Amino acid sequence: MREGLQEIHENTQWLVRLLSMSPEQRVALDRARLQQGELTTHADDVRRALTTVMEQAESMIQLLDQFEAAPIIYTGQGSTAEVLAKLEHLISLGRKAGVDL
Repeated sequence: MREGLQEIHENTQWLVRLLSMSPEQRVALDRARLQQGELTTHADDVRRALTTVMEQAESMIQLLDQFEAAPIIYTGQGSTAEVLAKLEHLISLGRKAGVDL
């Protein structure tokens, strides 16, 4: 999941750079690419970056939808490992008591 979010972040940064270019910078980029034999334009870059971000976001949404419950956000005392250990202990106590979890 972290890798997917990192990719979204990187592509979003690239998209911001593309959209922040002045018209002169866009023309210069397109000309430089044309001289190198590339047929990709600034508009193509924007479209590709935006499509990539949308696809990655959709992939992350699908991944999150696979979880049976919403993520827990805990802001109290204790590390994540300590909190998870306590939750696991409570679950085991509930199962021993016959509570259907």
